Amino acid sequence: MARAFSPQCRSACGLKSRATGDFVNLTNRVIVIIELLIVIALMPIFVVLLIFYRAGFAEAVTGAARDWLIGANAAYTQAICIGAAVLVFVVAILLLFLELRRAGRRVRVPVSEGHFEMTTDAISERLAQAILQIADVTEIKPEIIARKDKTVNVILNLKTDPQVVVPKKTQEAIAVAKQVLEERLGLQVGTIEVRVDHARALKNHE
Repeated sequence: MARAFSPQCRSACGLKSRATGDFVNLTNRVIVIIELLIVIALMPIFVVLLIFYRAGFAEAVTGAARDWLIGANAAYTQAICIGAAVLVFVVAILLLFLELRRAGRRVRVPVSEGHFEMTTDAISERLAQAILQIADVTEIKPEIIARKDKTVNVILNLKTDPQVVVPKKTQEAIAVAKQVLEERLGLQVGTIEVRVDHARALKNHE
């Protein structure tokens, strides 16, 4: 995969915001994978216990519950369970906050008689519609990072035909992005980063 950058693409704030989004995405994927692995591992065991060891399973569960609630180590066990529950709750709230903050952030744009607001998702959609009109661009996934200084940083994840000249196509994408953001939407552009990947060539089967 090739990468090309605009002249202002080394902004530390833009890199920090992108890292936050990448961290949230990675964390969500890891959590989902772990949950699926746990379900895949435990469900067959649970079914076998219910079918072939029903009485023993019920007795074991009842005994374990009794030990946890009123046994000699009940206080210690309950403290561990409460601590684990609180930790899971706090982590879930933190991830939810980061996800909502990243996906639902709005950009305020001043105009002559007031201002208007746009979500980053709406901006991404406008960019995608315009950049897909560029020849040899097969897929585009824009990422909009709203900054506190009223500017926006942009990451363009481009997928193109394999034969394109990457520097030329990168400049075309940057030019279209600036036109949409500055002229059509009235936004102030901070940095534009373009990540170029090639679509897989289809093989002809005789």
